[in-house]
Amino acid sequence: MRAFSRNGGVLATLDLVDHLETSEHFRTRVINYFGEYQTRPKSDVEIREPYVRGLGRLPLGLGRRLVSRQRNRMLEHGMRDADLIIMPDDWGVTFTAAFDIARRRNIPICCVVHIDLDNKFSAPGRRQPWTKEQTLACYRKADLIICVSGGIRERLARDLPDRADHIIAIQNGVDLARIDRLAAEPLPEGTALPDLPCFTALGRLVWQKGFDLLIEAHARLLAQGVERHAIAIIGEGPDRAALQAKAAALGVADTVHFLGYVENPFPILARSAGLVTSSRFEGFPLSTTEGCALGIPVISTTCNYGPAEILDHGRYGALVPVEDPQALARAMQDHLAHPETLRRRAAASFRDRQRLSAEYCHARYEAALAGIPLRNGRMRVEENAKLFPVVVPLPEPQVEGQP
Repeated sequence: MRAFSRNGGVLATLDLVDHLETSEHFRTRVINYFGEYQTRPKSDVEIREPYVRGLGRLPLGLGRRLVSRQRNRMLEHGMRDADLIIMPDDWGVTFTAAFDIARRRNIPICCVVHIDLDNKFSAPGRRQPWTKEQTLACYRKADLIICVSGGIRERLARDLPDRADHIIAIQNGVDLARIDRLAAEPLPEGTALPDLPCFTALGRLVWQKGFDLLIEAHARLLAQGVERHAIAIIGEGPDRAALQAKAAALGVADTVHFLGYVENPFPILARSAGLVTSSRFEGFPLSTTEGCALGIPVISTTCNYGPAEILDHGRYGALVPVEDPQALARAMQDHLAHPETLRRRAAASFRDRQRLSAEYCHARYEAALAGIPLRNGRMRVEENAKLFPVVVPLPEPQVEGQP
C-alpha cells in the first residue's frame, strides 16, 4: 500500500494532520515518501514528496542508490526546521533514515503504532525484508510512543520494559458530525441492497480481515435453515477472487455481495442489519468505531487488538472468539432471532459515542505532544504560539492473501 491510501491508519493520520494544521498551536509539514494519493489532507498543509518518478525503470542497483540518495536528501530538507517528528508507521529503510536524521539534528520523535508487531511480522504473505527487532531498535530511540489501543500499549511495553513510561495509548477517533451527515445521504448510485436482513463488513480484502470466516459463518447459517439473510462486503483487495470462489463453492454466491470500493459507505451501514468485524488481528479498527458511532448493532471477534476496547468488552456489541466461524454464526443467528438485544447495546453506544470522537482523540494528542522535551526546552501549548511538527507517513505493510 502507498501512503495516503484509504486505510484506517492513514485516515487517522490525515485527520490528526488536519487538526494540528488548523489549531492555533501548530503548523505542520507532511513528508509523503511514495507520493500516490487516494485521499489527501483537507487542510492546506504543506506536503513534500521525496520520490522521483521513473527511477524504478532504471537498472535495479542504480535505481536503489538513486532512490536512497533522493529520499535522504528530501528527508533532510523537509526536517531541517522541525521542532518534532511524528512517525505514524514503522516500516523499512525510510523509517530508519528519518530516525538517523532526527537523532543527528537532535529533533525529538513521536512514533504512532497502529498495529501489534507480533501480528504484523507473523502474518502470511509478508514480503518486506524488515524485522520486529529492527523496529524495536528504532522505538527504543523514540521520545514518545503513542499506541492506538491499550492492548498494543501493554504488548509493546512488555517488549520494551525500559521504555514503558514513554509508551501511552490514545485511541483513534472519528468525526461524528461528518458520519451523521454522510449516513443521511441516499445509497450510492448503482448500489442496491437485497430485500433481506443484510450484515455489512468493511475492509481491504486480505487474509487479516477474516472475510473467509464471515462467508463460512453465513453459509453455515443458511445450511441450518436459519432465516434467510445476506452479506455485503465493502472494499477491494488481492483476495477478492479467492473470496468470490469460496462463496461459490459454499453455494452462497447469490447472498454474498461484493460491493467493491465505496466512497461513502455510511448509507449502506445505516440501512444494514448490523456490522460484522471478522478480523484475525487489528490495531483499532476504524469500521468498528464507525459502526458504534452510528449506533448500529456490531458483532466482532475479540482479535488483538481494539474491538474489545471499542465495544467495552461486550457492553456495546457482541464479541466472539477469533478464527471461530461457528461462534460468529451463532452471534449472527442470535441477532436475527432476537435483534432487540444488540439494538439496546447499539443505542447505549450511540449515547456514549463522544468517547469515540476525533475531538477527544486530538485533545489527548495535543496534551501528549505538549509534554515532549524539544530542542529549545520543554514546550507548553499555552506558552508557545506555534509548534512545528513534521509528519512522515510511511507505507504501511499490507497482509496479502494466505497462500
